[in-house]
Amino acid sequence: MNRPTQTRRLLPPFNALCNIMKQATRMQPFAAIAPLLACAMATSGCGPWYDDTDVSLVRRPPAPLTASVDAPKSIQISAGAVATATIRSRNTKGQPMRTRVESRDRDIADVIGIAQSDAVAIVGKRVGNTSFDVYADDDRVDAFAVFVLEPPKP
Repeated sequence: MNRPTQTRRLLPPFNALCNIMKQATRMQPFAAIAPLLACAMATSGCGPWYDDTDVSLVRRPPAPLTASVDAPKSIQISAGAVATATIRSRNTKGQPMRTRVESRDRDIADVIGIAQSDAVAIVGKRVGNTSFDVYADDDRVDAFAVFVLEPPKP
């Protein structure tokens, strides 16, 4: 009497994979690992992806110097001013991602991380335009235009 085993009833997908591997090994030995490689490659990139980056000023420079964040993704700061901001990236599940920001032209504006904090110091060095590249989990995901303005005359 040929009775199906409990394993066959509980794990039909596993049994199907085993059958595919058995047939593949009859054709070519390398083909036995092909389904496993396909599964590994299909699941390696799964998970939440980058969604958005928020920039908000925490501390503005003292008057008459100015700093502002304008939509969409534009930062204005006076030459000679330092402003503190938080720049946070989040994934599609709304969870924070490890964020790093770099200036493309440090002679015009720079961004400096503040120890033990997710805040950064934005420094307007000289009049001009540049951009800040935003990296989330070490992937470049966004950029912000940075405009360093002439300081107001006293």
